[in-house]
Amino acid sequence: MKFRLALGSVLPLALASAAMASGTLYVDGVNGSDSNACQTAETACKTIEHAISLAPPDESIMVAPATY
Repeated sequence: MKFRLALGSVLPLALASAAMASGTLYVDGVNGSDSNACQTAETACKTIEHAISLAPPDESIMVAPATY
């Protein structure tokens, strides 16, 4: 038995994987901790420098209001 896979069903999966590769890191100078992974607002980094050190290319960094 032969199987045929349509490119139209594979391409969206490939694009979704690429989109998930870039994401967002979070910084909260008041409640964050540089021992956190910075992946959510609840697990934010404390310093912008730490978030930058973790960020791959094309990653966004959301910075909460604080004195930095």
